[in-house]
Amino acid sequence: SDVYKRQGKDTAIIDSVAFETPAPLLHGGEKVTVTVTGTPGSMVTISVPKLFSSDTLLKEDADKPGTYVGQFSIPFNTTATDIVVSANLKADDKIAEAKEATGKFAVDSAGPDVTDVTPEDKKILKTVRPVISGKYADVGAKIDAKGTRIFVNEQEVTSKATITDTGFTYTPDADLPVGPVTVSVLAKDEYGNETRKEWEFTAQPPVKAITKIVVAPTNTLRAGETLTVRLNGAPGGVAKFSVGAALKNLPMIEAVSYTHLTLPTKRIV
Repeated sequence: SDVYKRQGKDTAIIDSVAFETPAPLLHGGEKVTVTVTGTPGSMVTISVPKLFSSDTLLKEDADKPGTYVGQFSIPFNTTATDIVVSANLKADDKIAEAKEATGKFAVDSAGPDVTDVTPEDKKILKTVRPVISGKYADVGAKIDAKGTRIFVNEQEVTSKATITDTGFTYTPDADLPVGPVTVSVLAKDEYGNETRKEWEFTAQPPVKAITKIVVAPTNTLRAGETLTVRLNGAPGGVAKFSVGAALKNLPMIEAVSYTHLTLPTKRIV
């Protein structure tokens, strides 16, 4: 090769590094072909730091001494831009100066990023018809809104949801069952990359703080007479009442009643 003719006996060099991709933006499973020319009979590896932690070994072409060719597959669940391919060559105890390929490429093999979901994960709600929503975005390809699917308690509700290129919204048309509620969203981009987002919240019906108020007597009171106000509501609360403009925020005491049962002193057989 020309490289072999130019180099001295004690020199190891990389003459060129080139790669071929099926498209400028790649997704998971696609292959990249790399060709390196340099000192014949050497060990040549390539590194792609943004995609792999280890190097890939190239094989020398038996019909073209000094030409090394290899491939690598784009990993899944990866998004990166400005990816560089560099080569290293070692001939016996001689190491060539590393060289980068001309040009860069980008990878989008990860699904959309689903964020800002509501209700929040592990949230306890005082409603059984909450608005379920979220946003999504993709660094590389566009969102495939038609590929979005939404499940609530493992039942698909996609047809009843509002879905756009940026997010989704679903409001139940009936009360959700009281207790834990699971939500699962499947989002896709135009490359077919998928992301499944799952979370859970708890639905509880709203508690009526006051269910009943009884005032006695109901007729006109005279000075010195007693007004009794009885309120039924949620236990463990703080209650107050007011009478006109003169008497405001008077404290009320929570009353607890007990049922007493007297056991017989003799055992009846």
